[in-house]
Amino acid sequence: MGSIDVAQRLKEKQAELDITQAELAGMLDVSEAMVSLVYSGQRNPGRAVIMGMLKVWPDVFSENGGGDGEAEGDGDSGDAGDDRAGAPVAVRAAGAPAAVGTVE
Repeated sequence: MGSIDVAQRLKEKQAELDITQAELAGMLDVSEAMVSLVYSGQRNPGRAVIMGMLKVWPDVFSENGGGDGEAEGDGDSGDAGDDRAGAPVAVRAAGAPAAVGTVE
């Protein structure tokens, strides 16, 4: 089972898009305070943050980190040979215990 640091993914996306925490929070439909608490490790991301991330970046928890949605490699974006869909993935905020969920 792989572990994904949600706070780190959010920080990467924020930097990639060159947006403020307030703008990121608006994209995810959560409060700026929630983003700040997740960043500091004081709160686990929770359903709202995870669902917001998946709506904005459907592949954010994939191996490639949810780039622009394009598959890397040979250009074939099919799932042939990828048997990890539906596999349990641990999602955690920095310094917080892992919460196990399924990311498809």
